[in-house]
Amino acid sequence: MHTSCCFERYLLFRFIFLIGFLFSAYPTFAEVESVSIDTNPNQFLVLFPELKTAPSPSWITIGKRFTYYYQYAGRFNPNEDTPTSGNGYFQFDVVALTARNSVASLKTYINNGKGYLISTSTTSSVQPLGLGEFWIAPSVLVHAENVANPNLAVVRMTKTIGNKVYRCVRFQSTLGDNSAEYVWMFQETTGKLIYYSSRRGNPTNPDHLWQASLVNERVLPLPWNGIRAPLWVTTITPWSLNYTGTQKIEYLSSYPSSPIYLGYRINLVRTRYQPIWSEYRITDDLYASLTGWVNQSSVDSVTGISQLSSPLWLPPEAFSAANRWGINKFVILDTDPITKTTVLGLHASNGDIMLREKGTETQKGPIYQINTYYRQSDGKLTKFARTDIMDLLTTFMMKTVNVILRE
Repeated sequence: MHTSCCFERYLLFRFIFLIGFLFSAYPTFAEVESVSIDTNPNQFLVLFPELKTAPSPSWITIGKRFTYYYQYAGRFNPNEDTPTSGNGYFQFDVVALTARNSVASLKTYINNGKGYLISTSTTSSVQPLGLGEFWIAPSVLVHAENVANPNLAVVRMTKTIGNKVYRCVRFQSTLGDNSAEYVWMFQETTGKLIYYSSRRGNPTNPDHLWQASLVNERVLPLPWNGIRAPLWVTTITPWSLNYTGTQKIEYLSSYPSSPIYLGYRINLVRTRYQPIWSEYRITDDLYASLTGWVNQSSVDSVTGISQLSSPLWLPPEAFSAANRWGINKFVILDTDPITKTTVLGLHASNGDIMLREKGTETQKGPIYQINTYYRQSDGKLTKFARTDIMDLLTTFMMKTVNVILRE
């Protein structure tokens, strides 16, 4: 689920990352002219075809989380956009592993300029085991220099991030006219993505620069060991879920004002699935009397059997595990050491589960808070509520979305 006003910026970040990661090097690979970018867009798979069937590195497990610090500066559209800059974090959670694919949930945190991290949308990644969002099978790095060409440099070097020194294989792809450059650095022995950067435009006066560095990796303390998704998730019959409710906007100043209510609806349509995960397209619409329904965003998201951050469903094992929490008592399930985001669980007296994700505290409450409610009988998300507090210099604005499942 996603309701943040920063979602458009997230899409730009995600777009740049994918364009850099998937497409940037294609014009330089003359030796693979027979491979179409439409049929095989991931150029690491073109460089190393064995990645299609390679196993995942031994350190990849369900619940693995990688956190990257990113920073950017420049214009996304050099002909129109005003230059901007910012920073924040990307987090990648492995929520399911199958015999062929890794499934990850991707979340971005944006620094609001006052030291608070705002969670934006989550999106999905389904990749072959040998090439995930934040790793490459280390076996292909042994002779990586063999794929170098005049526009693709491959070198071995060290990279220092914080107090850690990594021995890396560095891929640097430069377009023929030097109008763009992309760099990936993978740890030599593990295949972990340690560093990524991109530059677009003239090197002396680029249109944009941005980079991301690995700052933390850990395995989440998952409170349950999921085995499979609820049966309704993986039924052959296509399904969609519809949630409706309101978005409330109010100003938290010394001069109280009446809140503004707008209609809100969220539609989810399943797109792909396996017994332990499902992917779906989420569409958000906002209603105002002057405009009618207006689409806010549309994005692919994913839920796996072991996921703490706003899943669409919970596996049956989650409800069994919740019996250890007590009744109607919040239990801290995880606090992230980088973003300081806390996830809590509550086991209701009727057997249902509520998950609460909240950001750092402000003088008006958490910078953001997400409550999700799950029904014991089928694990389905039945209610979603998100509150964001926005610092407007002279006052605070609170935006709250509340929607419930319509069956």
